[in-house]
Amino acid sequence: MPYFGSTPSPLVTNAGVDMNGTELILDADADTSITADSDDQIDIKIANADDFQLTANTFSVLSGSALNIDSGATIANSGTATGFGQAEHANLTDVAAITQVDGDIIM
Repeated sequence: MPYFGSTPSPLVTNAGVDMNGTELILDADADTSITADSDDQIDIKIANADDFQLTANTFSVLSGSALNIDSGATIANSGTATGFGQAEHANLTDVAAITQVDGDIIM
């Protein structure tokens, strides 16, 4: 029987599951999980490291993690953006404005 939580509890598949802030462990060695133990915040842990955070209207890539775009582009936590086509790389700062025009990223 499927269960969730540290104490086995029946999992009813045709109803919602209230995790009540407990950690949902996703892999066999228990180092990848999703938790929502803070109000209005979802934390994603991979390989026992806090990598991503979701809050209302915000997806945060935490220190030590990177956001890789399927096109091969990368934005690292250092603020360096690479692989966006014509420009080999661009350094982003706190004052940089980023817009997209006709599929091009403009800074």
